[in-house]
Amino acid sequence: MKNKKLFIFIALSGFAIDRLSKFLIRENFRIGEARAVIGNFFRLTHITNTGIAFGMARGNNIFFLILSLAIISLIIYFFVKKAAARELLPLALITAGAAGNIYDRIFYGSVCDFLEFNLGFPPFDPWPIFNIADAMVVTGGVILFYIEFIRKKPVK
Repeated sequence: MKNKKLFIFIALSGFAIDRLSKFLIRENFRIGEARAVIGNFFRLTHITNTGIAFGMARGNNIFFLILSLAIISLIIYFFVKKAAARELLPLALITAGAAGNIYDRIFYGSVCDFLEFNLGFPPFDPWPIFNIADAMVVTGGVILFYIEFIRKKPVK
């Protein structure tokens, strides 16, 4: 039971952080507006996205809405039935990020992206603009991949 409460807390907290960040961007930036935060390295740039993380596959809002709902349903089913404690954090991050972008797709018809990094070397210059929800999904996926496929010792 403790794990389920922690899962819910992490997922809801991540969702709230994503919603707040997107609200602040929508209220304070016009679409296409950019503001430097750390010189040319990091900017806040408000764009909309009908694709997936990092601006890939644009123009498929309905498809990705359905896919995101399916992923969240599977994660919740998996967590309730089978997930180990070590899988709690990555599954909660993926759920929070997917839920944040689902909210945008339903209520705005596209996802609000705003984090822009220019790393200064190809092929990563500039990095695609993304949001906190995207970062949570990718981070959760990387952690889950590490736990399931790379880590050799089971956690007790």
